Amino acid sequence: MKTYLLSSALFSLILTPLLAQERLVDAKHSSYYEWFNQHSKTTHIFQEGATLYTFDEQTLVYRRPSSDASIITKLQIGQRVRNSSRLDAPLPENTWNGYTDIWLKVKGKDAQGKAFTGFVKGAQLAKTWSFIDVNKDGKKELIMLGISSLKRQKITDIKAELRVVQHKKLRYQKIVPGLCVFEECNSMALVRQVPHEHRIILEASTITLGCWTAIEKTYFLWNGNSLDLIYHAEKTTQKVHTKESFAYTTNEKGLNICCYSGEDQNFNPKWACKSINNKGKKKRIPSITAR
Repeated sequence: MKTYLLSSALFSLILTPLLAQERLVDAKHSSYYEWFNQHSKTTHIFQEGATLYTFDEQTLVYRRPSSDASIITKLQIGQRVRNSSRLDAPLPENTWNGYTDIWLKVKGKDAQGKAFTGFVKGAQLAKTWSFIDVNKDGKKELIMLGISSLKRQKITDIKAELRVVQHKKLRYQKIVPGLCVFEECNSMALVRQVPHEHRIILEASTITLGCWTAIEKTYFLWNGNSLDLIYHAEKTTQKVHTKESFAYTTNEKGLNICCYSGEDQNFNPKWACKSINNKGKKKRIPSITAR
């Protein structure tokens, strides 16, 4: 249960969250764990008073932590609420689309401005988020990572989902296979924009702190209307699931074709690129870091 606060102490050689078993962490990843902890929302959302965002288009607020309880109100997707759960007591569990998660007590105001306090299913709240101007129009969209909307068919069926929300309307959603963000994973999650001079690239990653310690990374290219998966790998096992190229055009170099080639010391991706000039000749471009 996430009735503890994930702090920098998590990233010493032995992980010791209050209600989890001790977990041995590879020392070579310790600096990455510390960096991830600083950038992940997961270390903060379980604190009393923390900001949370609804992940579903109709998130139900119950009077008690039970699906049989009366419904107080319904919330729009991307609506902000505050965590008012007591962290010194166990949080009751529930199941959502085959995924086990917890109930959280929240408070806020509904679409009509009426104040409420009640319980929501943790699976209907974003696990992490970031405000990113994906359209480059000066208005930031809410990019959220949460539990998949697809029903879980078997125990090995693990999926997360990215959602792009604009003005409390779901604009786009993308299934992310392999990312474990539900309660049993004891995971921390991260969504961020990887700065790139020419393209919008998003990272959605997790560190799992449950029965095993694992790093799972995905990078997506925003093409103006949807997200294209360009890289997906389990970093602790070095297993690459997806590695696709992407393109952009400049006046100086023409068409550029790039693909993932590693990370720099600041955990930003590097891209190996080839330039196809106006005469159709390919020119190799050194690996570049998103910056």
